[in-house]
Amino acid sequence: MKKIINENFSKNVIKYRHLRELSQEDLANDIDSYISVISNIENGNDCYLSTFLKLLIALDVTPNQLLSGAYDDYKYKNNISNSLKEVFNIYDINDEVSQKLILDLLNVLRSKNNINNK
Repeated sequence: MKKIINENFSKNVIKYRHLRELSQEDLANDIDSYISVISNIENGNDCYLSTFLKLLIALDVTPNQLLSGAYDDYKYKNNISNSLKEVFNIYDINDEVSQKLILDLLNVLRSKNNINNK
């Protein structure tokens, strides 16, 4: 599996976790993972694509926000499908079937997250 390598990534995970007033434990629970995974990410370690996608949903951010922090206002939070182009490029995902599967997975995760937050 390829991993995400980005120097801004760990800083932005911390930033958006704090903005959401989440502890590392809260975020780990939201993505069905472990505190050590969140800690490792926040300390600059790599992240699997599956974890990255779950973080997008849990933190309610676009890939660009998490990778670069370029969009600090939340008007772009529903623009995930356009921002995924960067992720597709990072992972060299060119075929439409794979792209659709990832978008479908994001929709399922977003629906699950919305149900859990009600």
